[in-house]
Amino acid sequence: MTKIKHLCIFATLVGSVCGQSTPVSLQALMAEAQQNNLAIKAAQRAIGTSRYGPAQASALPDTEVMVQHFTVGSPRPFAGYSNSDFAYIGFGASQEVPYPGKRALRANVAQHEIAISTAETNSVIWDVLLRLKVTYFQLASSQRIISILEVNQHTAEQIEQAAEARYRVGQASQEDVLRAQLQRTKLLNESSMQGRESAQAQVLLKAIVNRAPEPPDQIAEPVVVSH
Repeated sequence: MTKIKHLCIFATLVGSVCGQSTPVSLQALMAEAQQNNLAIKAAQRAIGTSRYGPAQASALPDTEVMVQHFTVGSPRPFAGYSNSDFAYIGFGASQEVPYPGKRALRANVAQHEIAISTAETNSVIWDVLLRLKVTYFQLASSQRIISILEVNQHTAEQIEQAAEARYRVGQASQEDVLRAQLQRTKLLNESSMQGRESAQAQVLLKAIVNRAPEPPDQIAEPVVVSH
């Protein structure tokens, strides 16, 4: 029963890796992240908002319009305008004029805020792409190890079967059979662990590029180590 359970787990892990035949490149995922990642989009919106800052900071304050009225003889609105010389309504406007150079100083401060927002956005993009690269290489490594373990598992099964056959005819000891079974169990455990790491990398990768967590999963391109 334990062997069947391990085999089912291993088949599921290999099937999830091989379910998609076309590997996705790191460059394609980086472009997708820069377009769809939520943190990057929020930082870019902040820059767009800050670009209006210099024009607003250098503009004159809004003009204030005032209306004032005075009535006599009755609390009703506009009462007394037709029969009293003291009733009146007046309109006025005021404009605040900042001290010379203050508007330019405000605009300069707003320009610096744009530069700060740009630097913060670049930092967010750098952090997102770095996490994407690390996750991508983890996924590529796990998928490569799983494919190697699949070959080793097939070899371990053949060795175990051969040891059991020799044991039945008295050409091998029970210790040889147990050793072959132990090696096969180690490979199954390693496959299970690598499958969990691959699944975790898939979830994180989809979160970075803002995809739905449902399948299909991604296959990473083979990692080439340059010397």
